[in-house]
Amino acid sequence: MIAGLPTFWTMLDASPHRLLALDYDGTLAPFRVDRRQAFPLPGVVQALEALASRTDTKLAIISGRPLRDLKKLLRLSEGAGLTWVGSHGFEGQRADGETWTRRLTAMQSENLLSARRAVEALGHGARLENKPSALAFHTRGMESEEAKSLEKTVYSVWTALADTAGLRIHAFDGGVEIRVTTADKGQALKEWVNQQAAGAFVVYVGDDRTDEDAFEVAQGFGGIGIHVGYGETCALGTLADCEAVLAWLQRWARMPTYGKVGGIT
Repeated sequence: MIAGLPTFWTMLDASPHRLLALDYDGTLAPFRVDRRQAFPLPGVVQALEALASRTDTKLAIISGRPLRDLKKLLRLSEGAGLTWVGSHGFEGQRADGETWTRRLTAMQSENLLSARRAVEALGHGARLENKPSALAFHTRGMESEEAKSLEKTVYSVWTALADTAGLRIHAFDGGVEIRVTTADKGQALKEWVNQQAAGAFVVYVGDDRTDEDAFEVAQGFGGIGIHVGYGETCALGTLADCEAVLAWLQRWARMPTYGKVGGIT
């Protein structure tokens, strides 16, 4: 059951064309101190491949992770037929296998370098992660109070830079990130939906503040945003955790294809 959406399956039943987009960390894979070990729950890959093979459902993974890292962790079969979006919409791979990437301007590159140097000057450069369009400062695994203090310091240092550099700062579960303003998950979802047939039922599932833009876009198309975990969100529905997401995906994957004799149950 999706909290807040008791009629979800009825809504899905009535939709011949469905677009399902999913975040990765905290949605398909539990968080890990070592982000390189954040593999999906057992059963996730099989459920996603089953969904991607359906004729009534198109699937996309939209993550803040770099595309290369995302595909390394979520080891789906080549030719599975889904869309990949990495780095908050800065790069991706279409369902036909064609890859694409945006380019940083010289100013954006310079500003991200300045953001890196500012944290290195604080003595915490080892906790930084370079991304194609962003820089992330990770605190997962630290004591709570120390993590909060460091995040506040980095946020303050980066705010002074972002105010004049066209960058955007946001906190996430386990750190702070600064990224270009020309890519976010909401923009990525909107672009993907606009490439599909009009009138599809759009569903987006994610757990983080960076997913709020995508919830708004999905619901702007008359669809549904589903937040993973409990907390303040604009999403209409809630799933408790990654295990609940998996069970929900498996139920969707088991449903008879729309239009078959007997309908969908």
